Amino acid sequence: MNKLGNSLGQRSIRAAFNWIVDPLVLNPFLYFDGAENVTTAGGAVSSWGERSAGTNQLDRTLAQGTASLQPDNTTEKSVDFDGTDDKLAFDVAVAQAGILITATSNGIFAYEVDSDSVSEITALGPAVGYFVNLDLFAMVLLPTTVTAAQIAGVIKYLERETGATMNPTGSLSDYFRARADIVSFKFDALDFSGVTSFSYAFPLIGSQLTSFPQIDTSGVTNWFYAFLNNTGLTSFPALDTSNGTTFGYTWHGCSGLTSFPALNMAKSTSFSYAWKNCSGLTSFPAATFSTDPSHSINFASAWEGCTALTTFPAIALTSGASFNSTWKTCSAMTSFSATGLNSGTDFQHAWNGCSSLTSFPALSLASSTNFSYAWNDCTDMASFLVTDMSSGTNFSYTWNGCAALTSMPAISLAAGTTFIGAWKDCTSLTSFLATGLVSSWDFYTTWSGCTSLVTFPAIPLTGGTRFQNAWQGCTAMTTFLATDLDSGTNFGGAWNGCSALTAMPALDFTSGTSFSTAWYQCSSLTSFPAVSLDSGTDFYYCWSGCSSLTDFPANVFDNWSPASVNANCFKSAWGGCTSLTATSVENILNSLATAGVAAPSSGVTIHISYDAGTGTPNIASAVTTLKGLSPAWIISLNGVVQ
Repeated sequence: MNKLGNSLGQRSIRAAFNWIVDPLVLNPFLYFDGAENVTTAGGAVSSWGERSAGTNQLDRTLAQGTASLQPDNTTEKSVDFDGTDDKLAFDVAVAQAGILITATSNGIFAYEVDSDSVSEITALGPAVGYFVNLDLFAMVLLPTTVTAAQIAGVIKYLERETGATMNPTGSLSDYFRARADIVSFKFDALDFSGVTSFSYAFPLIGSQLTSFPQIDTSGVTNWFYAFLNNTGLTSFPALDTSNGTTFGYTWHGCSGLTSFPALNMAKSTSFSYAWKNCSGLTSFPAATFSTDPSHSINFASAWEGCTALTTFPAIALTSGASFNSTWKTCSAMTSFSATGLNSGTDFQHAWNGCSSLTSFPALSLASSTNFSYAWNDCTDMASFLVTDMSSGTNFSYTWNGCAALTSMPAISLAAGTTFIGAWKDCTSLTSFLATGLVSSWDFYTTWSGCTSLVTFPAIPLTGGTRFQNAWQGCTAMTTFLATDLDSGTNFGGAWNGCSALTAMPALDFTSGTSFSTAWYQCSSLTSFPAVSLDSGTDFYYCWSGCSSLTDFPANVFDNWSPASVNANCFKSAWGGCTSLTATSVENILNSLATAGVAAPSSGVTIHISYDAGTGTPNIASAVTTLKGLSPAWIISLNGVVQ
């Protein structure tokens, strides 16, 4: 090692790095100098040979036979890559671990590498499909036994002798992107204070990189994709992030991280996917985020997939706007303490799949319009205490699968327009106190599978048009008191399988068109009210399996005048109604005959089961009328065609 002094003085070199070392004395494996062995000097580079070195030298030549891919040697001191497609190929691939130092026009970088084979290079080493517009003054591969002081000395030597710029500035975008050969960075000798962007600088390095050095990042504003999918990182230093404005995807996929430092990120408005799939992260610190009300911060998917995260701290997220999928599938999280979410406008999928979360705190979420899937599959959540969701419009599958939730608080959901599957499969829900569902048009599967719900309350559902499978499988529901379903058009499967329901209120079904399987298997229903089904086009299996149904009223179909009649309109409509009286059979067929609506072109059978012990129904006239229509109906009683 040569001690050549410090010609620049203490003002620019830290005392620990006063050594200047010629790389030749360290017996390098590779040593390419842009001022030597370049063909053609001063022009396009077709070949670049090594400087003569010691006993370790691998004796390789770099070449490029394709003119459009050739870098230039215009200054005769460096090989200049255009950042588009320029690259050089080794005559024999290199498979050698070592300390690689690349002296460029924007930084002299050192890093330990370990690769089975490197066949091509760009300005910063192995070509991986991402090109950087840099001038390469020298490339040296040294043994891994060199010390930090020796590395610093080589960097100082290359700065002085080649004209390379030691300390990087500006953007480092794509500099080390997808460099799976990198084991560690040796950045101690460099000053990073002039760097402004880490966007795509270090992503996709993979499993060999386990830590990142403590460097000066005070000037970095853009951290977008900086460390994406570096699965080997087990720790991350407390870097200066105080000037960062965007952290989208920054640590996404760093699955080896188990903890994270408490960084100051108060200037940023973007954290989308920042820690997504950091599946080893067991805790998250009280980091500093902006509380400036003028900021609109995007936390979409920020901690999604952090499956080992057990708690979330009491961080004030008062400037958050989008919380779409923010904590989705944080399946180990048992408690949630973040505050100030009242500025959030979107909580779609926010806690979806947080299956270990046992309760949700009394937060105000008054600004959000979208709560679809927000607490979907929070299977252990027994208590829900949110105080205000008054702006919410979309509640599709919001509490779907919350199997431990026993009650729904008395919260107004008056702005809601869709409640598709909102409380589907809330199997422990025994009472329902939410109000103000009058604006919704869609109640598809809303309370389906609420197997512990005994009574459905007397709340108006004024705007609802689709009630398809709305209460399907509510097997414990004995009483149904909802009102104002008169706008409903689709009641297919609405009360399907409500096997404990004993009575049905006389609701207005005037607008209803589809009643397929509406009361299928309502085996405790003893009577059916005198309601209007005038617009119904489909009664497929409508009352099938209502084995306790004895009374079906007269005149229900007198004014039946559908726009069309579906095929199999009355297939098994009253099949399995083994308690139905002969009088009820008369009521059904006489009323259909009064309506005089012809059968569809196919599926023309009207199936009715009844209790033959109640007598023989007097239906001759009705059967004659129905069979005389064109197309004609076929009437089947207890499996016998009339």
